[in-house]
Amino acid sequence: MDIKNFLDNVCKEIKYKPVRESISKELELHIQEIKEEYINKGIATKEAEEKAVAQMGVAEEIGKKLNKIHKPKLDWKLLVLTIILLGFGILVAILKRETKSYTIENILLYMPVGIALGVSIYFFDYRKIKKFSNIIWIIASIIMVLSTITRNTVSNLMD
Repeated sequence: MDIKNFLDNVCKEIKYKPVRESISKELELHIQEIKEEYINKGIATKEAEEKAVAQMGVAEEIGKKLNKIHKPKLDWKLLVLTIILLGFGILVAILKRETKSYTIENILLYMPVGIALGVSIYFFDYRKIKKFSNIIWIIASIIMVLSTITRNTVSNLMD
């Protein structure tokens, strides 16, 4: 088995995609070091590569072990803090029922939407939008300025 097939078989077993490339590079470095040792002993390049790959072991087993090690972990402190703040927010909303917007029905309607949005933001990989960061910043700045101007205009009209 050649190096590329070996690395592909290892990476197939790893479910967490962001670590696949770094694991592949590290394993390739190890294989190259072993291959160089065999070449220095006088073994032909192709045979040295095959022996180096064979010395690493069974690709599927290595991949399964690396998958167990590199599982993404949930930040329990953040989860507990979020639940506490969510409960505190609900308590405040229940105690302050002076306005119509803080009703139990609205809380029960918007809470699942907020939780889903929070979970999706937590697991989103921001490296994917890094190339658009300047555009996102400009658009957000324009929205903030426009909302401030609009709010001031509406306030002045109501006075």
